[in-house]
Amino acid sequence: MRFVDSHPNDPNIFASGSYDHSVKLWDARQSRLIASLKHDYPVEVCKFNPTGTFIITAAKSEVHVWDVFSGTSKIHTFRSHQKNVSALDMNESGTTLFSAGLDGHVKVYNMQKMALSHGMQFYSPISCFGFVKYPDQEKLIVGFVSGSVVARTLKEKKKPQVTLFQRSRRLREVGDSVENLEDAVIVAEKSKHLKVYEKLFKKFSYQKAL
Repeated sequence: MRFVDSHPNDPNIFASGSYDHSVKLWDARQSRLIASLKHDYPVEVCKFNPTGTFIITAAKSEVHVWDVFSGTSKIHTFRSHQKNVSALDMNESGTTLFSAGLDGHVKVYNMQKMALSHGMQFYSPISCFGFVKYPDQEKLIVGFVSGSVVARTLKEKKKPQVTLFQRSRRLREVGDSVENLEDAVIVAEKSKHLKVYEKLFKKFSYQKAL
């Protein structure tokens, strides 16, 4: 046996993947086999999606999607890796599937379209990966066969756009120094509107001005 995963809604149901080219579904309450999913190659990983309607399996360089509720029929097969797939995971909503392999690639699939979305290359065989979520970003942690680990930022939440006056702690007068770039506000000197007599004074027309 190579891998085990439990059903997200029923902990009594679990799947086991093995090098005997099969993934088996079990019911712990009855200690019996529910179904067996046959593969052409030894199975490396098997994983339920978040709702438990699908089970995703990896055998050699192929990733298979099976429908649990329709007699465990195969829905789709992804063939995007050049070498063995070593790890699988999904996002919380189940709309995105990730697979990592010994070819050094992490592939990202759109599960609604059943299509490859994009990929990431790490130039070293990958043995495992996982996600770490922070308030402002999400990171992909990748472990390699060599024993090294790499963290890559996947998503960074955009900071809310603020106005010029929200960015400044106070309106600065012309010539004030700025200590923090975030607080920097350029205040232009206001153009002064001259009255009629002031304009005449500037033209040296004193009599008309008076």
